Amino acid sequence: MGRRDDKYRLFSVEDLLTNEQIEAGKATASGERIGRRADLDSAEMYLSKEDHLLVRGVWPHSAKKSWMVSRIVDVVGRAMTGKWPQLGYIELYSGPGRLLDQSTGIELPGSPVEALRVRAPFDRYVFCDFDPDCVHALRERADREDVGSRADVRQGDAKGLSHLEQVAREFGRGTLVIAYLDPARPQDMTWATVEVLARQLPNVDLIINLPVNSLQRAISGPHSRDAEARAAGAFLGHRDPRQLMQWDRTHSHNVMGTIRAIRDFYDEKLKSLGFVQPGRRVVDYPRGVPYYDLLYASRHRLGVELWDRANPPDLPEPSLLDMGWTTGS
Repeated sequence: MGRRDDKYRLFSVEDLLTNEQIEAGKATASGERIGRRADLDSAEMYLSKEDHLLVRGVWPHSAKKSWMVSRIVDVVGRAMTGKWPQLGYIELYSGPGRLLDQSTGIELPGSPVEALRVRAPFDRYVFCDFDPDCVHALRERADREDVGSRADVRQGDAKGLSHLEQVAREFGRGTLVIAYLDPARPQDMTWATVEVLARQLPNVDLIINLPVNSLQRAISGPHSRDAEARAAGAFLGHRDPRQLMQWDRTHSHNVMGTIRAIRDFYDEKLKSLGFVQPGRRVVDYPRGVPYYDLLYASRHRLGVELWDRANPPDLPEPSLLDMGWTTGS
């Protein structure tokens, strides 16, 4: 693949890390840097030293999120195999299937590859991404896995209703489906994405990245950022998300109060689709600052219990061995 500068970035970290930290991470990258891609989420992209395919640059909190997802997928697979006619897995923002921790230069398997490696593999997998280069890289990697023949890797827009309906039709109504929704930014997903999957798949459990920090910044910004507020409203399914803003006694914006209001509103929206109170793990970045919530939404209490078993509140930080690291050397 030829070099394409300025084609994505996954997280805006410049306001959270020093320039020295950012440059140190780039200097330790294990593969050739491809550059940012601005047409989607502007992620730093690299070529893997191991297989020379695309890898997505991330920071440690994102690697931890992928690890938590792999834990619940593994637990559900083992607990539900034999109890349902089929088990299915959907990932709408799959990426290339491999991550590069930009703080260390260590390569990690992405969540799609981890899902294929669970101890009790699912019967069918559908992996989607908007970018054709990511689709190509993931297809190559999936084909190398023992159960790669069960995987369908396709290009598609997670906001496209016809695309979502086609994905849902891949699974029979008697299939238990786990769907992972991991948008990089609020504008990359709408509430309609959740609605379509919930209505088309009667036995779907959803793993959702709720980017609470980005959402509160979008709805509390000046009116010059109305586009961001509209994107936040579309993500949440709220006509006027600025109504969720909370204020303290001095009439200053209460950031944590607003984040709690966002959480409460989104939880109620999920309940309106028949889901029980979702399981939640908060990922901080930097420490002590909520960056996003990882939600597990199920129509059955057992689903949330399995989530709590896989990712208990006192779960220690993952080690590099936990996350299947390799330097690619």
